[in-house]
Amino acid sequence: MGAHTRVMLLDLLVERSQFGHGGNQEIIRPLAEAGSVEVLLLTPQMQSFEVGERAQSEGEVALTDDDVPHWDDEYGFWQECVVEISGNPVRFRRIAMPMHGDDELTAEWLERLGVDAVYCSGSRRNVSIWEDWM
Repeated sequence: MGAHTRVMLLDLLVERSQFGHGGNQEIIRPLAEAGSVEVLLLTPQMQSFEVGERAQSEGEVALTDDDVPHWDDEYGFWQECVVEISGNPVRFRRIAMPMHGDDELTAEWLERLGVDAVYCSGSRRNVSIWEDWM
């Protein structure tokens, strides 16, 4: 097995299996060709503000079903998933994201998590429409 890469992915298409999880796998494929990958999935549009506060103070906080009151049940919630891509294991894990809007605190949080790259999957909504989590 080659290098291990740790990635954070802002998963704004989580409720769309072909674009969400399927699209996330395609984003990660080039990294997986070099070795194992750990993907920290952020879904701020689905999570509670309370779990966001915990994330800021504790760092890496795994999301549970109780933490995502806005989850669309047409696409089932899962906390962790391991798939093989290009012959290497890729572990997708949902974690909470701080939602306070303070760029400096968010930068500190990102630094503590020690990720190698940050990706954004995009949004099916018009991103010019402000939402509470933004």
